[in-house]
Amino acid sequence: MYDYDLNTDTPAARLPGGLEPPTLVLPNEVLKSNAMHAPSSNIVTIREVGDTVQRHDNAEDAENEPLTLNEELREAGVKGLQKDYFWSEASLKRIITEERVIALLSGCPYAASDRQLSPKTILKSYLKVFAILTMLEKHDDIYECMQQGVSDETLPLEQMDHGKRSILLKGNVLSCFNNRHWSYANRDGFISYQYQVNPVLLGRDRDSASHRDFDESTILPITKDTFIERAGYGAVSKVKLHPECHAFHDVLPSIKTTECFALKRLLPRRDGDVSKQALGFEKEVEALQRLNGSPNEHIVTLLMTWTVKDSITDRYCLLFPWAEGDLLSYWEREPYPCRGTQLDVRAIQWIAKQIVGMASALKTIHSPAHKRNLEPKQKYGRHGDIKPENILWYPSPVQSQRGTLVIADLGLTEFKSTQSRSNVPGEGLPTTPGYRPPECDLKGGKISRAFDIWTYGCLLLEMVCWMLGGQKLLNQFEDHRTTPGINTTKSEIFFDILSKDLTASQDRLRPPAASESVYYEHAVTVKKEVHEWIARIHADRSCTRFIHDLLDLIEEKMLVVIAPDSERIGSSELYAELDKMYTRVCNPTDNYCQRPCPEEKRVAKDSVPVDACLSEQALGLVRRTNPRLKSVTGETRLSKTPDQFRAMN
Repeated sequence: MYDYDLNTDTPAARLPGGLEPPTLVLPNEVLKSNAMHAPSSNIVTIREVGDTVQRHDNAEDAENEPLTLNEELREAGVKGLQKDYFWSEASLKRIITEERVIALLSGCPYAASDRQLSPKTILKSYLKVFAILTMLEKHDDIYECMQQGVSDETLPLEQMDHGKRSILLKGNVLSCFNNRHWSYANRDGFISYQYQVNPVLLGRDRDSASHRDFDESTILPITKDTFIERAGYGAVSKVKLHPECHAFHDVLPSIKTTECFALKRLLPRRDGDVSKQALGFEKEVEALQRLNGSPNEHIVTLLMTWTVKDSITDRYCLLFPWAEGDLLSYWEREPYPCRGTQLDVRAIQWIAKQIVGMASALKTIHSPAHKRNLEPKQKYGRHGDIKPENILWYPSPVQSQRGTLVIADLGLTEFKSTQSRSNVPGEGLPTTPGYRPPECDLKGGKISRAFDIWTYGCLLLEMVCWMLGGQKLLNQFEDHRTTPGINTTKSEIFFDILSKDLTASQDRLRPPAASESVYYEHAVTVKKEVHEWIARIHADRSCTRFIHDLLDLIEEKMLVVIAPDSERIGSSELYAELDKMYTRVCNPTDNYCQRPCPEEKRVAKDSVPVDACLSEQALGLVRRTNPRLKSVTGETRLSKTPDQFRAMN
């Protein structure tokens, strides 16, 4: 603080050499508001921060005085996860006004200069530097900092880690900080504050996610971090970002966005392979970026990625909009729409819209049309892990709407050219056990786009169960199809591996033209329990024509064991068929989804098993556990050879 004798024209503190301070340009209204009139016998203390002059005669007056600029800045600090407070640029602009700069600097002795010092210049180019100096009670050094080239653009400055801990700009020692008036604590404080007044502004690059590399000193504007779950090599947290430090407001018009986001951190691999961790991050980001340009609202949007580099390793982070739950929690929370003859038509229409929407998302993943003209070779993708936990529910911005289901967790998603799009081995892939397709256990089986059709068929069948009977019917369906698997434990997968009675040696090699020894000692079929359950749903008193058609599509074209004479439906054709159904669902004059029409005489489908040459992993499990597999009692169909499986699209 500086004391002025208001009875004189001369300040108590003079400049060195009798030089005059720089002239401040004061607006008339500011001059009037700050006019000082006091009896000559009084000495009034001008506060070192603020825009008012207070004369306090007692402690009570002092307690009621306005906050100083220093105090107001400190109270406006936001507590971050890194234990330090931070200040957004917007908050600094609100607090540090032109009037307050004028009032503050009007009582400070400056270095000699005949140039005018404009508060507007400070606010434009030195706002953060001025805020730091104010909190260090060094605001009177602002002019010297400006003279030596220290501005908001030059932050962060460097600091020597030895000796006097001098502060540097482009390798040169700054005398404005390195003098007897600046203690070690002052210098350390400036270095710390320069990060705190400069938190990262998170945002996107037009229609794609941006990527940034940060070091440990970077202040991320995360104000809350709640761990949600760990899956594979990633951990997901619900984080809250300061609203003035991100540009994601209204990025996604179809969903209701808040200040909360999902932050996925890739965890270090157990084998310690840093290169594999980096490769996994790059592959997931590549898949998400490839789909980010798509207008499909049923594919999760990657907002931003960043890497935090430290002395030990790099930490990889991906930021997504926060969903209010997944499909499993939606099934548990929401009332199912079909209760006897009482049908919630609006809910059924919403479900039909989500079903066709997710099919369109699969179509986009399998063949991203928006990238078709941008690449020399057409890229094809597959998701690889469709399950209720990976279907997220986002609330709609309009309360009357029911939200949007979005396909997420593209960590296993890969994009390959035509020649290599199915060269991902099926065996050993960490997929949902209950939705695992048969080819995962077959020799030569690869993860193709048909893999996603099977898993989506499993999901749709469970969706139908929920529509008709909620969580209770879902649990009953799981119990009904749960049978002993090849590892002797009970499994809820949708297919069976059967043993064959090989009485003739020629039956062990089929077809004889195979390029390798192929022993078809087993067969694969959709579980009869699944067919029985589908027939039971057809007979449900709430079953409408829409549900009949959906069940037929699932049973006849999606849950299909692949063979030379039977293929699963493609994603484009699947979308087209579901879109036709949705059109009928929305037709108010059509009783397609409004009137129940149960079919009690439906008989469970009896599918013919397909020969199976088990993969080494599956065959080894059978030989170790010696399970009591069901036996084939009739004819079987020829299987694709391992080479044919490898050549699948």
